[in-house]
Parts: sequence; C-alpha cells; structure tokens
Amino acid sequence: MNGSIVWFTLSTRDPHALARFYEALLSWEVEEGRLTSTDTGVSGTFRVVRSGGLLGSISVEDERGVVLMVQVDDLDATLDRARVLGASAIREDFEVEGLGDANGRYRTAWMNDPGGNRIALVESAV
Repeated sequence: MNGSIVWFTLSTRDPHALARFYEALLSWEVEEGRLTSTDTGVSGTFRVVRSGGLLGSISVEDERGVVLMVQVDDLDATLDRARVLGASAIREDFEVEGLGDANGRYRTAWMNDPGGNRIALVESAV
C-alpha cells in the first residue's frame, strides 16, 4: 500500500551487540540475512529483525539512527516530489535483492527529509 512503512533499519557500529540488546530486552528474533544490489554491486550480510510485527534489520552505517522504508507506487515520481518539497537524495535509485516483495527484489532511493531524517522510498521490482 502506498505510504505504508514496510521495513525499518537500526544503524550501529556493533550490530552483534545491538542484536543481543533487543533480543534480551524485547525478545526480538535476530538472524543473518543476505542482501545484494544488482545496480551498485553492493552485497553482504545483515541482521534481520523479527519483532513480532514489522520486519527490520540491524546494519552498520556511517550515520546512527533509524531508517524507515516506505512503500510507494512510483519511485521516480515520489523522489522528484520529495526534492521539490525540500528533501535531498542520499543514495539514488538502485535495485536490491534479498528483501522486498515476494520475488525478493525492490527498487529504492534513500533521502534526508527537510528535518534531516533518513527515509527510504521503496517500489516493488517485478
């Protein structure tokens, strides 16, 4: 559904320690996952979080914080509109395998909203 939060990412320098923290605190299940970007050549492992509700991940990022992934119907149009409204792109449009729709593929673009929060726009890649 357009505008729905479909994934979250917690950023940290020590993903193993953060996974243990949330497992102990909230009984979240954290397991290894694999992610590959066919467009950028980025691939690797990350920690998949099963929180009992929304799925997410714990990953190593330069910036700390929470990234919300929001489903959109038209990635290009939404990213263009976000720029008009004051957002700035962090990572331009790229395709990723390992998460997303039933085929495990999606297109995404990461941006900073006008308040400096990181948001990932996500469109299913069929």
